[in-house]
Amino acid sequence: MKVNGVFSKISERNWKILLILMVCVFSVIVYISMSVVYWREVDESIVKSQLSTKDILVKLQSDDFSHNTIYQVKESLDNTTDCKGNFLFNWQSSFIERIKSKINKCTLESDRLSRQKEAVYRLVHQMDKESSLSTILAEATNKLHNVKNTEYYKCKQIWREVIESTNKIPGSGITNSIILKSQKLITAYDKLEKYDNEQNFKLYNSAMDEVAQIYSEIVGLQAQAIKEYDEKVSDLIKSYKV
Repeated sequence: MKVNGVFSKISERNWKILLILMVCVFSVIVYISMSVVYWREVDESIVKSQLSTKDILVKLQSDDFSHNTIYQVKESLDNTTDCKGNFLFNWQSSFIERIKSKINKCTLESDRLSRQKEAVYRLVHQMDKESSLSTILAEATNKLHNVKNTEYYKCKQIWREVIESTNKIPGSGITNSIILKSQKLITAYDKLEKYDNEQNFKLYNSAMDEVAQIYSEIVGLQAQAIKEYDEKVSDLIKSYKV
């Protein structure tokens, strides 16, 4: 009875303090448990994002990459995760250096992944343009193969269609250059037709050389753009830390 009386006396005097201590201990246990799970997920998320984005970069460089897979790549990018989130008990991080360093690491890594993702997005959009341009030029080439050199109107119409289709692609250096060179080709065909009608074979041959030269420059522009694209992807892959 005396012992029970002591406990009764203690509980009467200190029940509030004991309750607070119990809540604190429980909170610490919950905090540690949730932190361990949370930071493990953060680490896994970082690695998953790194691997996912690198896989996308490798896919962008593959030989079988085509216009049809561009949207799959965009979807893959949208599905990559980063480690930014609602940090639990973030106000306590200033008291726990390990948690602070984790948050800093996560923030820096998230920012780096974000920059990488933006770079890949730019490459995807660039490839989207180049794929569209390649299709346009391939169709033009096929049509030209079925047209005689003397069918000037048809030749000029093909390059007018190239200009019209290229104008629908968001502006870039290569699209603008192709439009300008297509316009020059049309002018060259005008000369070709004029000299043919005049039977001025010397100037006709000169105009024919001009047509061939401009067409070669257009093909060269496309090849150069693809080369630059491949170099950018290679540089990104080399710089990507996993």
